[in-house]
Amino acid sequence: MQRGKKRIFRMIFCVALWLFAPTGILSVSAQPDAMRVTLDLQSVTVKEFFNNVKKQTGMSFMYSVEQVRGVEPISIHCQDRPVKSVLDEVLGTGAYTYDGEGNIVTVNRLQRKGGG
Repeated sequence: MQRGKKRIFRMIFCVALWLFAPTGILSVSAQPDAMRVTLDLQSVTVKEFFNNVKKQTGMSFMYSVEQVRGVEPISIHCQDRPVKSVLDEVLGTGAYTYDGEGNIVTVNRLQRKGGG
């Protein structure tokens, strides 16, 4: 029983740390030119895009499947480009924002004004 309580406490702690971690600290911007990617993707899902970036950079992406459900297929072709620039192009359409700390990037859908 004690072991289960420790596990639950650890899970709650991790979720709280993730939720209350300072936003705006974008480690992608801490080394924007140090991490570079080369991509040749045609009509891929968000998950496939993130997996390709992760393979080249080691970055992990946290996002809600529900939030990215309506994202159009992604096509991007770039060579030796800064990760921040690629993320800005793909996610910077005005519908999404991203923040990072360490090698973890959290992607969120922007809330529409007026209760949306």
